[in-house]
Amino acid sequence: MKFTAKKILSFVAAATVLGSTLAFTACNKNYSLDNPLTMPTGDVVENGGFVVQKGDYAYFINGAENYDADNTYGNVVKGSLMRIATADLWAGDYDKAELVVPMLFSAQNFDAGIYIYGDYVYYGTAPVDEDLYGNTLTSSLDFKRAKLDGSDTMKEEYFRVSTNSLEYRFVEIDDVVYCLYNENGTLKSYNTETDVTTTLVSGSSITYYFDETDAENGTVYYTMPVAKNVDKASKTDEKYNQLYRVSADATVTVDANTVSYTVKGKGYEKTYNFAGLKDLNKEAKDNGNDEPYDLSDYTTYPYVNAGELVLDGISMAGEITPTQFSDAADLADATLNEFGYTYTVQSNENGGVYFTRAKVLAGDVTEISELYFIDGSAVNSTWNTVSANNTLTVVSKDTANATAAALFYTNDDKHYYLYVQDGALYKTTIDEEEPIEILPDGMGSSDNLLFIKDNYLYYTDGSNHLFRVDYTGNKATYNPLNFDLDDYAYGAEQILKIEYDTTWYAPKFVGNTLLYGTAQPTNGTNYKYVYGVNLAGAKASVNNGMMTTQELKAFSEKYTEINDFLDGVEDSETQSAMRYYFRTGEIELYNAVKSLYEKEESNEIDAFVGHTVSANKSATDYTKKFKDGDKFYDVESYFYQMLGTVNETDQDAMKAGWETYLRHETEEETEDEFPGWAIALIIVGSVLVAGAVAFIVIWQVNKAKKAQREQEIVSLGKRKYIDTTDDKSIDVYADDAVEETSDETQE
Repeated sequence: MKFTAKKILSFVAAATVLGSTLAFTACNKNYSLDNPLTMPTGDVVENGGFVVQKGDYAYFINGAENYDADNTYGNVVKGSLMRIATADLWAGDYDKAELVVPMLFSAQNFDAGIYIYGDYVYYGTAPVDEDLYGNTLTSSLDFKRAKLDGSDTMKEEYFRVSTNSLEYRFVEIDDVVYCLYNENGTLKSYNTETDVTTTLVSGSSITYYFDETDAENGTVYYTMPVAKNVDKASKTDEKYNQLYRVSADATVTVDANTVSYTVKGKGYEKTYNFAGLKDLNKEAKDNGNDEPYDLSDYTTYPYVNAGELVLDGISMAGEITPTQFSDAADLADATLNEFGYTYTVQSNENGGVYFTRAKVLAGDVTEISELYFIDGSAVNSTWNTVSANNTLTVVSKDTANATAAALFYTNDDKHYYLYVQDGALYKTTIDEEEPIEILPDGMGSSDNLLFIKDNYLYYTDGSNHLFRVDYTGNKATYNPLNFDLDDYAYGAEQILKIEYDTTWYAPKFVGNTLLYGTAQPTNGTNYKYVYGVNLAGAKASVNNGMMTTQELKAFSEKYTEINDFLDGVEDSETQSAMRYYFRTGEIELYNAVKSLYEKEESNEIDAFVGHTVSANKSATDYTKKFKDGDKFYDVESYFYQMLGTVNETDQDAMKAGWETYLRHETEEETEDEFPGWAIALIIVGSVLVAGAVAFIVIWQVNKAKKAQREQEIVSLGKRKYIDTTDDKSIDVYADDAVEETSDETQE
């Protein structure tokens, strides 16, 4: 956090440094940078979220800006798209980040984020146009793309939706990019090449499950009700249901003549018929009403589903008659059970779907406690949607802890899950007689489990603090007697005391650098920028280059040490100045007010920021104590630092906050220090000014009185008043005598 042009630039200043690189005149179809950046090459690592790596660059959203902020291209800094070379990121040269797209990346669904395919980044942004009443449509969302070198950013959108919290994913199938999104209970797919939107599934009560572990997966799971007489007025739903999946590239073809539509996807094709809708339309028209169904538009039909059937809950219960929604071939090859099923999806992850089911028997529904899993790759040409009910993989015998909040993973074809119960962390699998307790206490709930990377589970304590623990051990590994051992590798470690923004995107790794939206305030205000902490270990060949538990512990101890030292500085204003240096690595603002500190105070501060020995501190207190090799860890950037660029408004606010945080002159201090001679001079000057004012007032009064007397003489016909003050020889009566004679003659 530096208050220098190198680190903190307003966008205008940045454009000047870049030689006016922006071009967005009206004649251009798209926005662009005149001087494009280097186009990255290489693979994309983990799409989605606020940061995505492409080759040697990491592209990231530059902090959490309000979605209703100014979104004029070129004005946006906070919330824009930036990038940094991975080599610079891992070296800690965070100030080398580059601006790519100066627009708001303002989508409010933080399970989605940015997606990179080919040479483009795909994203959601707030509209810049207005409605009929002059209101900017900031609560809506435009979907666009931009080139990764900044040379081509769309002015117009692919399409617009009315809510900025829309659930969506950009996926690529056969070199075509689609946007999958859930709009008010309707699952749609937009083809970015053909500009065609396909309604895949529709139903007010349907919940859609996007892949939670692979943001590039274009397969969505859901359940559908099964209707009898779906195209008749007597339509009713069966007690059982069906489990489906659909891909973004599914297609639908309508035949209005037969009132049918055909759906196609990879490995399946099915036609649904709704001839009875003609009769319903005729009946409505005969009664003077509008026809309820547009026979050429399948989205108006009572059943809209372009998906592939995965499991069919059909049974013999209640003498059920198969409907057109079952697979006829599968029914012919299977023996129907005496009971049916209803399915409830729990999650879409790890390459398949986790779900529970309930048993339908004689009209009643009985819950079955097991949690099941279907590997998506197993649903192929040999899969039987009815018989598969008898061969499902059981993940857990009950769902008391195997809930959606648990974190599931696979190892050696087994499904494990991590969960929290009564503040303790456990892991288990179907084969374990009892769960393994990893941590005995200190956990909030399973909602705090974030993600797994390498051998570590990353989680939060519920107060924005991040922790990690090696979850790969066995029961003996987590023996409580081992917890106090210095070389214990399976204990939980807090990652410094960083605070991440739980209302924004989840933290994410680029290499071994953990990036996160900060929740740590600066002088009481959280400005919501991106921070990074490098967790690379000393040996690249160990633990995938990640810090071992012992290395992280030592790293955290340094952070605790410097913070404990600062907490121990008794004089609060001296402590504040030292914290200013620790947080920013700067002394510019301190130097401006250094004269206001007592000599002893400034000596202490100078020793701290200059790594020298002060008058009352030994060399071990500064020069040696806070030094690690050739680096000092008395600055926050040794541990973590801000990535990206601060906008001008936040820059000014931060600077003003630090100025208040440091010692500054107050009104009382100004009065006490005012010199006596200046006060005396002011008093004398005030007397002289008062005398001059009095003289002017008296002179003006006398002048007014004299003018009044002269006027009175003239008005009474008396002689003219002549002032003889300066010349006594003037005959004041001469004029009057002449005037009187003249008057008499006239009479």
